[in-house]
Amino acid sequence: PHSGSLQSHLLEQLYLQILDPLTSAYAERIIGNLDDNGFHVVPLSELFAADLNPATATIGVLRVRDTIGHALAVVRRLEPIGCAVKDFKQSLLIQAKILFQKRKDTEPIYAYVIDILAHHFEYLEKARPYSLVRAVNDSSTVPYKLNQETAERILSIIAALNPFPGKAFSGNQLSADYIIPTAFIDQTDKE
Repeated sequence: PHSGSLQSHLLEQLYLQILDPLTSAYAERIIGNLDDNGFHVVPLSELFAADLNPATATIGVLRVRDTIGHALAVVRRLEPIGCAVKDFKQSLLIQAKILFQKRKDTEPIYAYVIDILAHHFEYLEKARPYSLVRAVNDSSTVPYKLNQETAERILSIIAALNPFPGKAFSGNQLSADYIIPTAFIDQTDKE
């Protein structure tokens, strides 16, 4: 584990960026809202509720949205990449998009990794190459097919990503071996 908090580590890097004052202020607010995993404590819609409300906004809501988006992109690219997300699934996807942005156009496997993380996360449940091959190849919505070797590479690329990027900065890091749950409970409004 690193010494110091995740927030202080991210803020040190943020202050080295050349940003306009509003983007910088929003990025600071986003960093202050992160838990030990690097995930949002409260959703961004709540964090920026006053700024996004036309009745209380001091500048145009569209400009606020753009600035929040820019601040979020800046924070997500700070080391450790993949913070400022709602959960580990989004963190893995953001990391893949950042790390493989240039490679996905020339090496299809990186485009497959991003697609699977974005649209077919459930195919990773068993984390077995043959299960991934079967799920992808049997799907009518996936425009590509996998073989065993490609599936093994995809799983190893995903395994190299860090589902909990902020953990390296928390004092109670237990292990680098993560258990990825196969069931999730999401709250939508009050349900």
